[in-house]
Amino acid sequence: VQQESLSPSTPCQFEMKQFLDCAQNYDLSLCEGFNEALKQCKISHGI
Repeated sequence: VQQESLSPSTPCQFEMKQFLDCAQNYDLSLCEGFNEALKQCKISHGI
C-alpha cells in the first residue's frame, strides 16, 4: 500500500514515525513489531 499523502523524504521514515509514536504512548515491549518493521526496512534499503 502506497502512502501518497506522506511521501517520506527518506526511506523508512514512515516506519520510524510509527515506532516512535508507539514508543511514546506504550510500553516498548508492545512496539516490537514496529521496531522489527523498521529494521527490515533499513535492511532492504541498505541503511
